[in-house]
Amino acid sequence: MRRTAKKSEESSDNITLTSIDRGDSVLQPNGGIMLPDRHKISNNSGDKKYSPNQRHNSYNKKSQQRRKRLIQVATVVSFVVVSVVTVFSFQQMSTQRSLARDPATRDHNDRTADRKWLQMQLKRPKQNIAEDALTHHHKKTLPDFSNGGIVAFYHMYKTGGSTTGMMMNRLAGKYDDRMNFTMMREFVRWEEECLPVLDLAEKEKKIVLVELHVEHPSPHFPSIVDLAPTMKRWRMEAHRRNLGFFSFTLVREPVSHTISFFNFFQVRLESYDRDWNPWRAQAPTETNLMQQFVPDRQCRMLGSDPEGTMSAPASGMWEPPPTPKNPDLRNCRMQELYDAIWDTMDWVGLTETLSNETLPLLSKMLINNATYGKDTKPVKVFNRGKSKIRGVLQEDLSPASLDRIKRESVNDKKLWDDVRRNFTFAKLGWDTWFHDEIH
Repeated sequence: MRRTAKKSEESSDNITLTSIDRGDSVLQPNGGIMLPDRHKISNNSGDKKYSPNQRHNSYNKKSQQRRKRLIQVATVVSFVVVSVVTVFSFQQMSTQRSLARDPATRDHNDRTADRKWLQMQLKRPKQNIAEDALTHHHKKTLPDFSNGGIVAFYHMYKTGGSTTGMMMNRLAGKYDDRMNFTMMREFVRWEEECLPVLDLAEKEKKIVLVELHVEHPSPHFPSIVDLAPTMKRWRMEAHRRNLGFFSFTLVREPVSHTISFFNFFQVRLESYDRDWNPWRAQAPTETNLMQQFVPDRQCRMLGSDPEGTMSAPASGMWEPPPTPKNPDLRNCRMQELYDAIWDTMDWVGLTETLSNETLPLLSKMLINNATYGKDTKPVKVFNRGKSKIRGVLQEDLSPASLDRIKRESVNDKKLWDDVRRNFTFAKLGWDTWFHDEIH
């Protein structure tokens, strides 16, 4: 017992206190300090020994451990947040990509979501668009052709393009002192086709009316999507030269377009010249029409296949349909098409309102006379309409056939609906002159 006590005393003499809370300590008669319980040094094997320096180091170590744990927790939380955002973004992208799915496989919720999304495309504001790249649809103005300019009409099959192009041609012939008419049917290249038109308009201060209309075989003729960069460049260069610029196209209600396309190319042509018509003649029956039907044909032609042959049934063609290098080009590139229309088209008209809207608009811009366009009669080309050959009519189709055309032309119908809703004179600020002159 004495040996133990003596050892304890020796141990106590060796302790140096640097910083201890005196409020918790007790002063000993010999001048020493009796440590409170939490600072006592024990020789019992079950107790830990702490000197003040050791306690300070221990505190630092615990602080470091706490900081490390906090960093680990923060890292985990950040990872979870990033993961949630990534998943949400992926779901949004997946929703957009779902537009390319077969409409028949979608449920009602998918179709509703897609419809709302598509309807927003032509309404959405565009950010950071240079002034010289803005369309007149954005500016809500008519073009100024006082120094000359360009009117570019993208003509898609069976939408009223022949009537429109013929009126442009007649106007250029009648007012040849200030207008020219030209067609581009194989290529729309910058150096070879676009620049000469700009030079002519600038040099002679004329309005050059350009009809962009594919003629088979023209594998290099661009779709509206492919043409978009050139259209923007064309507009910007015209703006730089102080020339007016106006571009437009036409779309048609899908059932009407399907019937008209079949009757024109495969029933009523005066001659089936394989040099420019890739389709074989067919008897005007419902069965034949449905066998040659192509879903969303307008979307495909405007988006990737101007000739309309890549997705056509081989049974109705002289030669097998061309195989695109990119298989995706067979699909309807709806998002790209909406972007191209929004960015490059000043006007998109409807076949159904051609004589009441697009033609009066053109004649108003070109000769300041909207009535001229309204009075223009429809034109039928290469058509044996005067003969006894009768094409397929909509009333000839069964409810099942009509339902299939509508069901498999959902993107064409959405495009048609959105054009009807967004490209109006009232929304473009053009309704005043229209009602004054026409009504």
